[in-house]
Amino acid sequence: MDFFDWISPNLYWLFDDKPPPRSSSGFMPLRWTKEEDGLIRKYYPNFSMLSLVLPHRSHNARKLRACKLGVSKAAARWSEVEIGWLKAKYPSASWAEIHRNIPNRSKGAILNRTCALRLRRQRKMIDLCGLRLLEDISGKAKELNFTLADLDEEAGIPGYFTNFSSANYALLEGLNKAISAMGGELQIRWYGQ
Repeated sequence: MDFFDWISPNLYWLFDDKPPPRSSSGFMPLRWTKEEDGLIRKYYPNFSMLSLVLPHRSHNARKLRACKLGVSKAAARWSEVEIGWLKAKYPSASWAEIHRNIPNRSKGAILNRTCALRLRRQRKMIDLCGLRLLEDISGKAKELNFTLADLDEEAGIPGYFTNFSSANYALLEGLNKAISAMGGELQIRWYGQ
């Protein structure tokens, strides 16, 4: 066996004047040969080697042929245990906890599965952030079982609390300091109390 036979019987056209067989459109060989199928079986999933031994086939063509021949790795099926855990814990679990319990799945795969199962995450509740005014708002929101999105909707300020940024915090902190510097205190008085 010489070097050329070892690489591929389909590379003859690189060194001879005969091109590989083409379709009427002039772009693709008509049919997959047994030799090409053998190379797919031998080298899949090493796409760099497949591109060397089958240069006249596109990446997608090689990949689809591997699927058709049954040599491609099938996506792992979701087990009943994984699906049961997602149904029970996904709405409230942190991503770290999800990855600990379902380690062999990417975040994208988990999101796709939860979307198919129609599972939703619990919306974030307002966290205390150290500024008295925000602590009071946060405490009252938790008491009323409001989420950030609920608070935005009730206040008529779309995205203000759900996308609360350090700039918003700095503005409120600045107001609080200015009021304190003038000898005042910023307070909230809730109706009915």
